[in-house]
Amino acid sequence: MTTAPRRRVLPLAAWVATLVAVIILLVIAGHGRLRTPPTHDLGRWVEAEGSVYAAMALARIVALVLAGWLLVTTAVALAGRLLGLHALDVIALPLVRRMVNGAVGVGIVVGAVTATGAAAYASKPQAAAPTMVRLPDQAAAGPTSTAPGLTMRRLPDDPSPTPAPAVAEPPAEHPAATGPARDLKGGDNFWGIATEQLTGAWHRAPSEAETVPYWQALIAANRDVLADPGNPNLLFPGQRITLPEPPPPPSLSG
Repeated sequence: MTTAPRRRVLPLAAWVATLVAVIILLVIAGHGRLRTPPTHDLGRWVEAEGSVYAAMALARIVALVLAGWLLVTTAVALAGRLLGLHALDVIALPLVRRMVNGAVGVGIVVGAVTATGAAAYASKPQAAAPTMVRLPDQAAAGPTSTAPGLTMRRLPDDPSPTPAPAVAEPPAEHPAATGPARDLKGGDNFWGIATEQLTGAWHRAPSEAETVPYWQALIAANRDVLADPGNPNLLFPGQRITLPEPPPPPSLSG
Protein backbone atom coordinates (compact mmCIF):
# COMPACT_ATOMS: atom_id res chain seq x y z
CA MET A 1 0.00 0.00 0.00
CA THR A 2 1.46 3.35 -0.99
CA THR A 3 1.66 6.44 1.20
CA ALA A 4 -1.49 8.13 -0.19
CA PRO A 5 -3.89 5.17 0.38
CA ARG A 6 -2.34 4.60 3.82
CA ARG A 7 -3.22 8.16 4.79
CA ARG A 8 -6.86 7.47 3.97
CA VAL A 9 -6.94 4.36 6.18
CA LEU A 10 -5.13 5.87 9.17
CA PRO A 11 -7.93 8.29 10.22
CA LEU A 12 -10.44 5.46 10.63
CA ALA A 13 -7.94 3.32 12.52
CA ALA A 14 -7.03 6.23 14.80
CA TRP A 15 -10.73 7.02 15.38
CA VAL A 16 -11.53 3.45 16.44
CA ALA A 17 -8.43 3.23 18.65
CA THR A 18 -9.33 6.51 20.36
CA LEU A 19 -12.89 5.36 21.08
CA VAL A 20 -11.69 2.06 22.53
CA ALA A 21 -9.13 3.86 24.74
CA VAL A 22 -11.73 6.36 25.98
CA ILE A 23 -14.18 3.56 26.83
CA ILE A 24 -11.50 1.68 28.77
CA LEU A 25 -10.51 4.80 30.74
CA LEU A 26 -14.12 5.63 31.58
CA VAL A 27 -14.76 2.08 32.78
CA ILE A 28 -11.65 2.19 34.99
CA ALA A 29 -12.70 5.58 36.42
CA GLY A 30 -16.03 4.07 37.45
CA HIS A 31 -14.38 2.01 40.21
CA GLY A 32 -13.69 5.06 42.39
CA ARG A 33 -15.83 7.97 43.49
CA LEU A 34 -17.11 8.37 39.94
CA ARG A 35 -18.93 5.04 40.15
CA THR A 36 -22.43 4.68 38.77
CA PRO A 37 -24.92 6.30 41.18
CA PRO A 38 -27.67 4.15 42.70
CA THR A 39 -31.02 4.62 41.04
CA HIS A 40 -33.13 3.88 44.08
CA ASP A 41 -31.79 6.67 46.32
CA LEU A 42 -30.21 9.25 44.04
CA GLY A 43 -30.83 12.25 46.33
CA ARG A 44 -29.07 10.75 49.33
CA TRP A 45 -26.14 9.69 47.10
CA VAL A 46 -25.74 13.28 45.82
CA GLU A 47 -25.69 14.60 49.37
CA ALA A 48 -23.12 12.00 50.43
CA GLU A 49 -20.76 12.46 47.51
CA GLY A 50 -21.17 16.16 46.97
CA SER A 51 -22.47 18.01 43.95
CA VAL A 52 -19.08 18.13 42.20
CA TYR A 53 -18.43 14.37 42.29
CA ALA A 54 -22.06 13.68 41.52
CA ALA A 55 -21.88 15.83 38.37
CA MET A 56 -18.59 14.20 37.32
CA ALA A 57 -20.05 10.72 37.82
CA LEU A 58 -23.07 11.59 35.69
CA ALA A 59 -20.78 13.13 33.04
CA ARG A 60 -18.73 9.90 33.02
CA ILE A 61 -21.86 7.87 32.33
CA VAL A 62 -22.93 10.20 29.53
CA ALA A 63 -19.44 10.11 27.98
CA LEU A 64 -19.34 6.31 28.24
CA VAL A 65 -22.70 5.98 26.50
CA LEU A 66 -21.68 8.45 23.79
CA ALA A 67 -18.32 6.74 23.14
CA GLY A 68 -20.02 3.35 22.98
CA TRP A 69 -22.63 4.66 20.56
CA LEU A 70 -19.95 6.15 18.31
CA LEU A 71 -17.99 2.89 18.29
CA VAL A 72 -21.10 0.83 17.48
CA THR A 73 -22.26 3.16 14.72
CA THR A 74 -18.77 3.17 13.21
CA ALA A 75 -18.71 -0.61 13.18
CA VAL A 76 -22.21 -0.79 11.66
CA ALA A 77 -21.32 1.77 8.98
CA LEU A 78 -18.15 -0.12 8.12
CA ALA A 79 -19.98 -3.45 7.91
CA GLY A 80 -22.72 -1.90 5.75
CA ARG A 81 -20.14 -0.38 3.42
CA LEU A 82 -18.33 -3.69 3.04
CA LEU A 83 -21.56 -5.65 2.50
CA GLY A 84 -23.02 -3.08 0.10
CA LEU A 85 -25.85 -2.11 2.53
CA HIS A 86 -25.48 1.64 2.16
CA ALA A 87 -28.67 2.29 4.13
CA LEU A 88 -26.76 1.50 7.30
CA ASP A 89 -24.52 4.55 6.76
CA VAL A 90 -27.26 6.94 7.89
CA ILE A 91 -26.84 6.01 11.55
CA ALA A 92 -23.23 7.26 11.58
CA LEU A 93 -22.05 10.85 11.72
CA PRO A 94 -20.97 12.47 8.44
CA LEU A 95 -17.36 12.52 9.62
CA VAL A 96 -17.48 8.81 10.37
CA ARG A 97 -19.07 8.07 6.99
CA ARG A 98 -16.29 9.93 5.19
CA MET A 99 -13.60 7.98 7.06
CA VAL A 100 -15.35 4.66 6.40
CA ASN A 101 -15.89 5.43 2.71
CA GLY A 102 -12.26 6.47 2.30
CA ALA A 103 -10.89 3.36 4.04
CA VAL A 104 -13.17 0.93 2.22
CA GLY A 105 -12.47 2.65 -1.10
CA VAL A 106 -8.76 2.07 -0.60
CA GLY A 107 -9.37 -1.62 0.09
CA ILE A 108 -11.45 -1.99 -3.06
CA VAL A 109 -8.85 -0.25 -5.22
CA VAL A 110 -5.96 -2.29 -3.80
CA GLY A 111 -7.89 -5.54 -4.24
CA ALA A 112 -8.76 -4.67 -7.83
CA VAL A 113 -5.16 -3.80 -8.65
CA THR A 114 -3.91 -7.02 -7.06
CA ALA A 115 -6.46 -9.13 -8.91
CA THR A 116 -5.66 -7.42 -12.21
CA GLY A 117 -1.94 -8.01 -11.73
CA ALA A 118 -2.48 -11.66 -10.87
CA ALA A 119 -4.68 -12.16 -13.92
CA ALA A 120 -2.17 -10.45 -16.20
CA TYR A 121 0.64 -12.63 -14.86
CA ALA A 122 -1.43 -15.78 -15.31
CA SER A 123 -2.33 -14.88 -18.90
CA LYS A 124 1.25 -14.04 -19.88
CA PRO A 125 2.76 -16.85 -21.91
CA GLN A 126 5.56 -18.50 -20.03
CA ALA A 127 8.80 -19.34 -21.76
CA ALA A 128 9.39 -23.00 -22.28
CA ALA A 129 11.89 -24.61 -19.97
CA PRO A 130 15.29 -25.22 -21.61
CA THR A 131 15.93 -28.77 -22.74
CA MET A 132 19.32 -30.42 -22.78
CA VAL A 133 19.99 -32.67 -25.77
CA ARG A 134 22.80 -35.20 -25.89
CA LEU A 135 24.84 -34.69 -29.01
CA PRO A 136 25.86 -37.73 -31.06
CA ASP A 137 29.53 -38.61 -31.15
CA GLN A 138 31.33 -37.09 -34.14
CA ALA A 139 34.75 -37.82 -35.58
CA ALA A 140 35.44 -34.15 -36.23
CA ALA A 141 34.31 -30.99 -34.62
CA GLY A 142 31.33 -29.32 -36.22
CA PRO A 143 28.26 -27.24 -35.43
CA THR A 144 25.11 -29.01 -34.29
CA SER A 145 21.86 -27.07 -34.02
CA THR A 146 19.44 -28.09 -31.26
CA ALA A 147 16.99 -25.16 -31.40
CA PRO A 148 16.40 -22.06 -33.49
CA GLY A 149 19.04 -19.50 -32.69
CA LEU A 150 21.07 -21.94 -30.56
CA THR A 151 24.15 -23.73 -31.87
CA MET A 152 26.23 -26.18 -29.91
CA ARG A 153 29.71 -27.08 -31.11
CA ARG A 154 31.53 -30.24 -30.10
CA LEU A 155 35.14 -29.49 -29.37
CA PRO A 156 37.81 -31.88 -30.69
CA ASP A 157 39.59 -34.13 -28.28
CA ASP A 158 42.66 -32.55 -26.80
CA PRO A 159 45.64 -34.67 -27.90
CA SER A 160 47.89 -33.16 -25.27
CA PRO A 161 48.22 -35.34 -22.19
CA THR A 162 46.74 -34.15 -18.98
CA PRO A 163 49.51 -32.86 -16.72
CA ALA A 164 49.98 -34.86 -13.57
CA PRO A 165 49.00 -33.04 -10.41
CA ALA A 166 51.84 -31.42 -8.59
CA VAL A 167 53.05 -33.38 -5.60
CA ALA A 168 53.93 -31.36 -2.58
CA GLU A 169 57.53 -31.79 -1.58
CA PRO A 170 58.02 -33.24 1.90
CA PRO A 171 59.45 -30.85 4.45
CA ALA A 172 63.19 -30.82 4.72
CA GLU A 173 64.46 -33.16 7.35
CA HIS A 174 66.24 -31.76 10.35
CA PRO A 175 70.04 -31.88 9.94
CA ALA A 176 72.07 -34.02 12.15
CA ALA A 177 71.26 -32.94 15.67
CA THR A 178 74.02 -31.46 17.75
CA GLY A 179 72.04 -32.16 20.90
CA PRO A 180 68.86 -33.79 22.15
CA ALA A 181 65.61 -33.10 20.29
CA ARG A 182 62.36 -31.89 21.76
CA ASP A 183 58.77 -31.80 20.42
CA LEU A 184 57.16 -28.48 21.17
CA LYS A 185 53.93 -28.21 23.11
CA GLY A 186 51.34 -25.47 23.14
CA GLY A 187 52.71 -22.32 24.77
CA ASP A 188 56.39 -23.23 24.29
CA ASN A 189 58.84 -20.47 23.28
CA PHE A 190 62.60 -20.28 22.92
CA TRP A 191 63.13 -18.06 25.96
CA GLY A 192 61.20 -20.39 28.26
CA ILE A 193 63.01 -23.44 26.86
CA ALA A 194 66.39 -21.74 27.29
CA THR A 195 65.59 -20.85 30.90
CA GLU A 196 64.40 -24.39 31.56
CA GLN A 197 67.55 -26.00 30.08
CA LEU A 198 69.91 -23.75 32.01
CA THR A 199 68.00 -24.29 35.25
CA GLY A 200 68.26 -28.06 34.83
CA ALA A 201 71.97 -27.93 33.98
CA TRP A 202 72.99 -25.39 36.64
CA HIS A 203 70.51 -26.45 39.35
CA ARG A 204 69.55 -22.83 39.78
CA ALA A 205 67.54 -20.23 37.87
CA PRO A 206 69.69 -18.16 35.51
CA SER A 207 69.48 -14.41 35.28
CA GLU A 208 68.32 -12.65 32.13
CA ALA A 209 71.89 -11.75 31.18
CA GLU A 210 72.94 -15.38 31.62
CA THR A 211 69.99 -16.64 29.56
CA VAL A 212 70.55 -14.39 26.53
CA PRO A 213 73.61 -16.24 25.05
CA TYR A 214 72.01 -19.68 25.29
CA TRP A 215 68.67 -18.30 24.00
CA GLN A 216 70.48 -16.90 20.92
CA ALA A 217 72.33 -20.20 20.41
CA LEU A 218 69.01 -22.09 20.64
CA ILE A 219 67.46 -19.90 17.94
CA ALA A 220 70.50 -20.22 15.69
CA ALA A 221 70.50 -24.02 16.01
CA ASN A 222 66.85 -24.23 14.87
CA ARG A 223 66.55 -21.33 12.41
CA ASP A 224 66.44 -23.72 9.43
CA VAL A 225 63.29 -25.43 10.72
CA LEU A 226 61.36 -22.28 11.59
CA ALA A 227 58.27 -21.44 9.53
CA ASP A 228 59.57 -17.86 9.39
CA PRO A 229 63.33 -17.68 9.99
CA GLY A 230 63.00 -13.98 10.79
CA ASN A 231 60.38 -14.61 13.49
CA PRO A 232 61.63 -17.06 16.16
CA ASN A 233 58.43 -16.55 18.15
CA LEU A 234 56.35 -18.34 15.47
CA LEU A 235 56.36 -21.92 16.82
CA PHE A 236 53.81 -24.71 16.43
CA PRO A 237 52.86 -27.59 18.73
CA GLY A 238 54.47 -30.84 17.55
CA GLN A 239 57.40 -29.07 15.89
CA ARG A 240 60.75 -30.74 16.69
CA ILE A 241 63.70 -28.58 17.69
CA THR A 242 67.29 -29.28 18.68
CA LEU A 243 68.54 -28.42 22.15
CA PRO A 244 72.19 -27.32 22.16
CA GLU A 245 74.38 -28.37 25.06
CA PRO A 246 74.03 -25.81 27.84
CA PRO A 247 77.24 -24.04 28.77
CA PRO A 248 78.81 -24.52 32.20
CA PRO A 249 77.70 -22.15 34.96
CA PRO A 250 79.51 -18.83 34.99
CA SER A 251 81.13 -19.68 38.32
CA LEU A 252 82.93 -22.66 36.74
CA SER A 253 83.92 -20.99 33.49
CA GLY A 254 86.39 -18.65 35.11
